[in-house]
Amino acid sequence: MKKFTIYNTRKNKLLEPLELMYDLEFIKKPSFFKNFLKKDKQKTDIYFYDSKLEKYNIELLYNSKLIIVNSQAQKQYLQKKLPTIDQEKIQVIYPYIDQDIAYNKSIKKEFKNLYIIEKDTKIIFFRSNHLSKNGLKSVFSIVSNLNNRNFTLVIESTKKEIASLKLQLDIMKINFNIILIEDYKNKNELFMISDIFIFPSSRKFFNTDILKAGFYKNGIFVSQNNYSSEIVDTFATIEVDDENSTIFKIDALLSNPSELKIVKDTNYNQLLNYSFSNSFITLKKYILNF
Repeated sequence: MKKFTIYNTRKNKLLEPLELMYDLEFIKKPSFFKNFLKKDKQKTDIYFYDSKLEKYNIELLYNSKLIIVNSQAQKQYLQKKLPTIDQEKIQVIYPYIDQDIAYNKSIKKEFKNLYIIEKDTKIIFFRSNHLSKNGLKSVFSIVSNLNNRNFTLVIESTKKEIASLKLQLDIMKINFNIILIEDYKNKNELFMISDIFIFPSSRKFFNTDILKAGFYKNGIFVSQNNYSSEIVDTFATIEVDDENSTIFKIDALLSNPSELKIVKDTNYNQLLNYSFSNSFITLKKYILNF
């Protein structure tokens, strides 16, 4: 059985079937003392990049055979920071859809009955464990300026974040319906009940909620700064300092249910390509090209 060394700091299901095919040895970052005493440079076959660029990581990146990143933007970042590294060994594997609950229309009906929402009212959904850092202000700005009022905004976050938001709402004047949900156990259900998922964060990390939103047939709007914007079409991107175009697009979808359905179906079909099996096939292809 062929042996490979792996550097990976986060749980990765792609490695589970790989362990059945190869003898995998997982490299761990040495302690300061061990690092000080070591004579030979540590090497690895496959490096799953996690955004860290400390001295140890840089050495290991240079001495790896394959570097896996989660977006083209992350690849370009590494190429810029490490210009002398072998560019060909940096390869992209996007995060994949990892959902085991099928879409269920009855969940939306139950949710609307629970919160007394009219059948034809559309749900705009925003969630994050760090609301302010990930675009809460922009969400309020966008929905406040919508001409079509046939929607309810649903926001889900941690108990602490929702408590803070409730205090803010007490002194804010909002002109739309809003539902706040804290620590919802099965977040997949919230993607099932929503019609449009919005994530206007200026942060760059790849937001896998975009995959969930597409899988459960949502219209999607995500900041162009976020790495996940690479896997949606330009219609779905929120341009920096240009909320007006997003407001116009959401208004158009709220006013035209048939167009919203087309967008939902398009997102679903497009994001189905980002499956576990496709990601694993891509990884195997890169390994065979060592």
